[in-house]
Amino acid sequence: DIHKMQAAVTYEPNMYDYGSTVVLSKKVAATVGNSPYRDVFKGALAYSGALKDVTLGASAHVLTGKSDIVGANGKVRDFTAWGVGAQAAARGFTLGANYVDLGHYFSQGTQNKDQVQYGAGLKYEECNKFAIGVSYLGGESYDNFLGLPVAGVGANRNYVKDFNSYGIGGVYFWAPGLTTNVDGVVFDQKANVTNKNDGY
Repeated sequence: DIHKMQAAVTYEPNMYDYGSTVVLSKKVAATVGNSPYRDVFKGALAYSGALKDVTLGASAHVLTGKSDIVGANGKVRDFTAWGVGAQAAARGFTLGANYVDLGHYFSQGTQNKDQVQYGAGLKYEECNKFAIGVSYLGGESYDNFLGLPVAGVGANRNYVKDFNSYGIGGVYFWAPGLTTNVDGVVFDQKANVTNKNDGY
């Protein structure tokens, strides 16, 4: 039996600004490729181990940041987000699942609905022969990540209240470095207003 724990803490003066603001700034504009958050702290724990023939893995993290930016529907809110995930593998099968609570990340003013993401996957692999897997991803969140809310149309207009994605895929190993892969995904999305989106 093998067991290992890891822990880490990080600090970012400004969150993912692609090097455009290398000094601490309290007024980073919320533009494409720029986050409005500063003083971002993250803590994470990870476990990996094995019990007889079962390989195990698990992780957890928490993330928090501040903002002084005012968007179309009010101040971009400070946030605390957290997530957990786990995986187990044995006899060619691998099963994993995760859950993330985004808190108030990138929400503005009175935007206070849940922002969560969750998923699971199962794979079977015959060593150097073939593999097949299925997956699910779901959640609900504001799509302010893609575009800030338009003023005067309601703080929750950008809320996606139901997203579901289902996938299946496989690979066949012909020879080392030579494979054939096939994947398919179907999804559906319902927003807080009268629009829906689905596809494959």
